[in-house]
Amino acid sequence: MKSVILPIALLAFISSLASVQSAATLTCGAVFNGTYVDLSTLNNPSGRYTFTNVTGDEGQAPYTYEIQICGPVTTAFPSICTFPNSAVNRIDPKTNTCISMGSTNATGWGVNLSLQGVHLTYYAGADIDHVQKYTSRVYFECGPPGTNIFNFEHLNEEYNQLHLSYVTPKACPASGTPVTTTTTTTGSTTTTGGNNNNQAFANCGTYFNGTYVDLSHLYNPNGSYVFTNDAGDQNQTPYTYEIQVCGNVKTNFPSACTTPSAANRINPTTGECQSIGDANSVTWEINPDSLHGVHLYYWHGDLFDNVYEASTAIYFECTSLGVPDGLFIYEHQRPDLFQFHFLYGTKYACPQYYLTTTGDGTTTTGAAAVTSPTFYLASILFVLAFLF
Repeated sequence: MKSVILPIALLAFISSLASVQSAATLTCGAVFNGTYVDLSTLNNPSGRYTFTNVTGDEGQAPYTYEIQICGPVTTAFPSICTFPNSAVNRIDPKTNTCISMGSTNATGWGVNLSLQGVHLTYYAGADIDHVQKYTSRVYFECGPPGTNIFNFEHLNEEYNQLHLSYVTPKACPASGTPVTTTTTTTGSTTTTGGNNNNQAFANCGTYFNGTYVDLSHLYNPNGSYVFTNDAGDQNQTPYTYEIQVCGNVKTNFPSACTTPSAANRINPTTGECQSIGDANSVTWEINPDSLHGVHLYYWHGDLFDNVYEASTAIYFECTSLGVPDGLFIYEHQRPDLFQFHFLYGTKYACPQYYLTTTGDGTTTTGAAAVTSPTFYLASILFVLAFLF
């Protein structure tokens, strides 16, 4: 057996890899009546809250639920609950199956309609079809001490959204911290709130066939892509859209578009502006039909019916398929989901863009490519096995 000292450089590489894979900390609270309500202490140190809906879900069999507040569940059913970063698991004890009802990858906060607390929505759970996914919402209601308990409210079958409530004194505004409104000045423009925060977020892409597809090149330094759906939405009035890639829009309609947003829909007739997606609530996936690109989901837009928020899916397709290059195309609106679909053709969605072919015909990883951390980890394990 070989006896060697692991090189310091390799140790440093392993350490850097671990930091790359660490998950971001979720914001755990919301502003309510001018007060920031902090619910981070409700995160269960055991990794989950577990309860059973004895009466069944909308006439279905009773399920066991696992949920964590502001973090992924540490499941008691690891052999069947395998959805990464799931915040809510639903286990069917009869079939021994588990589905994720929402993910920590995309979340959003809001004020309860009762005006007696705040709610947390977990988006991007398990797939229902290639577009629709399960979501969960937890209503934290202001209540007296000793009432900390999860209650099953209902499963909204129209939107496949699970509703739970949790009564706690920590949801009361009196328990929070007063929030001071700040005014930001940029150049000659002064804004209070609004959505003119023209800042890109860090991870603008995803892995596709083992290669990191980097779409940060598409971030618009002018603040947004602006275009009009001339055909109208579902035979309605044509709308103007503002979209930013990997960041919030710097709007051209500041008096109407006052919510931080990654995608806006403006009615030119009424002047009304709706957010149809938030840059702080995003997920990435491979395009399901063509497998020649990736798509970006913006979740947590404006409420459309007091229950479900608008969302946006942007399909970045490789231009080798003949998709027009550098042009946003309105595809359609899913009225049942308040979800808007757009297409954008770009070479940056092509995995081959990140590869370099040498003179002898060998294809190698180019300077622009980043290989999956899974590949690096496998390489490290191989080296260690060889050394030891």
